[in-house]
Amino acid sequence: MTNQRGSSSAWFIGVLMFLSASLAAIPLAYRIQAIADEAPVGGLPITVYSHSIALFPDDPDRTKVGRLTYLGGIVLHSPDARFGGYSGLLVNKAGTRFLAQSDRAYWFTGDLIYAGGHVAGVNNTVLAPMLDASGKQLTAPRFDSESITTVDTFPGDGGGGDILVGFETVDRIDRYAVGHDGFLARPQPVAMPPDIKHNVPNKGFEGITLLADGRLLAITERTLDAQGNEKGWIVPLDGKPYAALSLKHEDDFDLTDLSRLPNGDILTLERRYTRIAGPGMRIRLIKKDTIVPGAVLDGEVIAELGAGSSIDNMEGLANRTSDDGRILLYLISDDNQSPAQHTVLFEFALSGAP
Repeated sequence: MTNQRGSSSAWFIGVLMFLSASLAAIPLAYRIQAIADEAPVGGLPITVYSHSIALFPDDPDRTKVGRLTYLGGIVLHSPDARFGGYSGLLVNKAGTRFLAQSDRAYWFTGDLIYAGGHVAGVNNTVLAPMLDASGKQLTAPRFDSESITTVDTFPGDGGGGDILVGFETVDRIDRYAVGHDGFLARPQPVAMPPDIKHNVPNKGFEGITLLADGRLLAITERTLDAQGNEKGWIVPLDGKPYAALSLKHEDDFDLTDLSRLPNGDILTLERRYTRIAGPGMRIRLIKKDTIVPGAVLDGEVIAELGAGSSIDNMEGLANRTSDDGRILLYLISDDNQSPAQHTVLFEFALSGAP
């Protein structure tokens, strides 16, 4: 367990103060019910433990994988039954805070704690349910959230702090004004192509990110086109016409996340699983000038990991630029809330120009 106190931004402190004030203002009997229901107060602190891990347990000094250098990683666990299942990840520009979302529609946020300049734990963690348009907690079948991206900035980083969330089962993308309303934000639907009604059940929007021009790139996990590639769309947020494209599907890897680099290029996070080899993951670099209507997106595989590594079911990817100009990648796994799996959080540095 990480015991040292991490620094918190005004935004994060404000969320905690709001939650505390909300609870204090409610009579005890109603407070107990609010804690049980969660939604009326927007979430509560959650106890999370962590310990550091090597990328390769049998070769802890090995840190190079393709164009990535392993900087540090932790295993996260909690006695709270709601913990786990994280499918998307955001990190603020300073690298001090994170925001993840689970496939049971919970926000999970907190401080990142560093030792020797690298991720070593988390602190000040909060779990909060995503709400529906009526202000109640999302429930099945509408709660299957699989991806998140910022509209402009991470909440508290100076912009609006709106978050887009991609869902499958009831396929859609919703916009939450987290920067303004905190975790009491209610969703506003994003106008999506009617084609999404043909998405394969449980194979919907695993990867979303905003392109440099503000249009949304949304790609499915394994809803395939006639050529066997993963379907996707470019969708302007201002309601202008959308365009279809696809992501090349090969080697049994399925898309699990997208993250836009500072220069506008896109990283894909992809995973596969076999009973013999176990989990595998890879990251591809998609050049920005190839992301055009009708394209079959493909690019350089900058890293691939599998047997012998500490990876699990890797589903969330974020990036930021460090003070010394390096591009740092953060990855989180979806443990499917299974005791046989783990929630791991990794930090890497990307070498070479994107």
